[in-house]
Amino acid sequence: MNYSTSPRFLLTAAWVLPVTGAAIKGGGLIIDRATGQIEAVLKAEDVDVVEKTTDNALSYHLKLPNSVITPGLFNLHTHLDYSNLAHLTDFTGETMFDWLEGLVAQSRSQLGTPEILIQSALAGAQEAALAGTSFVVDSTFMGAAATGLATTGIKGLVGLELFGLDQDKAALLFDMWQERLAKLIGTAGSALTEALAAGRIRLTVAPHAPYTVSPALWLKAGQWARERNLPLTCHLAESDNEANWIRDVDLRLERYLLKVMPPHPDIDQAVFLQTLPWRGASLSPTEHLARHCLLDEGTIAAHCLKTSQTDIGLLASHKVKVALCPRSNVILKNGLPTPAPFLQAGLTVGLGTDSKASSPSLNLLEEGLYLRRQLLANSSTDIGQVPDYQTILRMLTIDGARAVGLQSTTGSLEIGKAADIAAFDLKRPVAEGEDPAAALFEETAGCRLLLIDGKAVVSDGRLV
Repeated sequence: MNYSTSPRFLLTAAWVLPVTGAAIKGGGLIIDRATGQIEAVLKAEDVDVVEKTTDNALSYHLKLPNSVITPGLFNLHTHLDYSNLAHLTDFTGETMFDWLEGLVAQSRSQLGTPEILIQSALAGAQEAALAGTSFVVDSTFMGAAATGLATTGIKGLVGLELFGLDQDKAALLFDMWQERLAKLIGTAGSALTEALAAGRIRLTVAPHAPYTVSPALWLKAGQWARERNLPLTCHLAESDNEANWIRDVDLRLERYLLKVMPPHPDIDQAVFLQTLPWRGASLSPTEHLARHCLLDEGTIAAHCLKTSQTDIGLLASHKVKVALCPRSNVILKNGLPTPAPFLQAGLTVGLGTDSKASSPSLNLLEEGLYLRRQLLANSSTDIGQVPDYQTILRMLTIDGARAVGLQSTTGSLEIGKAADIAAFDLKRPVAEGEDPAAALFEETAGCRLLLIDGKAVVSDGRLV
């Protein structure tokens, strides 16, 4: 046996956090690069046995004595296309819709060509990889994020955004969306074409939000996704303006729509908005979607900030998946989400960073640390409502995988699962009796290694 050509190698660290099992001090993994899978999960004593076995046919042993190994992280909501608009996080307006108007204007002026848009998305995908992210759920209008992810080597579910308020034109608008999808696939470069063929990247539909998509158009999107066994991504209940508009009226949101939506060909746009039957329908955004049969277990709903206990019950009964984005929510003055009510209702909950235009980074460990610390700092928060770090790590790994329907193949460190693995260096060793998951969030010195299907995307803290 020529050991140097064996595709199998041993990876060990100070701690291995399988997520679905107990933390392993001094543990390791055997990775088979030929299959891209985890062959073995080892305790410290097992590592000793493997090291002393001369005929183990391992090509090498990668030792990371100052690191914690976890599954690769799942970012359940972002917009990589806007990664080069980070200056927009310096937001001083009154509502999210002040920020959105700036985003629309800046993206048109600064990201106005496909090449520039792809450069921006690529920068975001690379930042996500360097933070230990192995899977991204992205919403994009032109599809640049798909190219950015494929070029970087990260897996992803990319939702091509869908807009349209005219119910009478739902069929036409969805046909136009399908033409955009076909163009994205037909003009894909080699990296994206290969990623699509291998299933590392999946393309789906992303009806933007209840205030920009008619129920008739949303219904077509849902039917399309279900027929292909694909999740559907959307924004839901993100702001008071959205909730007010669907329940009664919100002039600020309407001013935004009048500014950014294409004019109606047959009627004044302001009059057209007043004729929408779901505007001012005395419902919450969640009740609105449920009323029109637009929620199901394939829905990944981002934000869900403005949700009552009744709303959460509706989300749970339809098995909707929830993506919370704490830093973006606070920066855009929508409030801080609390995962506990969703988790207690049995919902699958993960975290997203949203875009660099509304969040300081695409680092999920920073997102989880911020959420926990902000909840603890809030004097009105019941301590029982604050998730511990093990819960947050699950949200970033196996629950993220469950949200996109891939929990049987990735999201935890188990034999036979994809070797989607992140290793994070620590600023100091884990103290005796300390939770290594807490040290992961509070003492991380950055991502040292990121493997996707056993192949390095990040090595020694640098992109491969």
